[in-house]
Amino acid sequence: MVGIGLKSFKYAKLNEDGETYGTVSTLSGAIECKMTLNLAEATLYADDVLKEQVSLFQSGTLTAGIDDYDDTVFAEIIGKTVDEETGVV
Repeated sequence: MVGIGLKSFKYAKLNEDGETYGTVSTLSGAIECKMTLNLAEATLYADDVLKEQVSLFQSGTLTAGIDDYDDTVFAEIIGKTVDEETGVV
């Protein structure tokens, strides 16, 4: 049987050393994923022939659509906490 689409979204917090990641966790069911990249591109032609081409990543956005959400998971992803009494992020 052929699988179609996305299976799951995974995330892990970057550790304080800035080089390693913590425990990998899973978000809810994946529905869609849209990515937009901003690239800096340059081409160099010599003798009417392409000699060099450079494409550098500048920035980007990633939009992940999921079927359900948990405020504690999103609070962790955006670096916030959930108030235990009110449940507000």
